[in-house]
Amino acid sequence: VDRRVLYDVYVQKTVAGIWHVVRSYAGLSLHHRLGLLVPDDDFRQRFKPLLDLALKEHFPMRDFELVLYEESLSILPPDLQAGLAYDDKLKGGQSEMIILDHMENSKGLENLIVMCIG
Repeated sequence: VDRRVLYDVYVQKTVAGIWHVVRSYAGLSLHHRLGLLVPDDDFRQRFKPLLDLALKEHFPMRDFELVLYEESLSILPPDLQAGLAYDDKLKGGQSEMIILDHMENSKGLENLIVMCIG
């Protein structure tokens, strides 16, 4: 099987899974709540650009940003930032950070919702 086709299938299944989460938890922000775990960094590097495009296409009203655990942990939680409510920050243009990282980097960390890919 061609690798590009395989990654396209992974993207399709991931988008379907995210749609399921969005429908099941209507109104819930996925910011720091959704973790997408992949086998290794090589997979993540090949998968991320394809998933970025698919998220923009399938969720045009949401601003998802795919980040590593390390990056997500370097940012203060919204409730600690300058007293603004989280919903106010999203309305102001802040993206919803979705973790996209490999399994090794997830040890000892948790997300409300986790999808394993690959």
